[in-house]
Amino acid sequence: MTVYLHNQLARYILGVAMKIEYLWKTVWSGGGGCPALYRTDGGYVVQGVKLDDATRAALRDLAADEDAVYVPADVLDRLREVA
Repeated sequence: MTVYLHNQLARYILGVAMKIEYLWKTVWSGGGGCPALYRTDGGYVVQGVKLDDATRAALRDLAADEDAVYVPADVLDRLREVA
């Protein structure tokens, strides 16, 4: 499993596109597709609203190549149903 996860990380670092499968979006989404959840090999991709600068500053150890987004609870809570 460790080797597999490292391969996914290597794909990301090298800029190789991951194959993603759309799962669902929040019930509160308007005409857009955000926030939404996608499945990929070994994990998930979250699409959400970018955080404001003050909230980003409160995050711990955020690397230069990382970002964070806000996602309503209903998007992630549904993961319990598929687990």
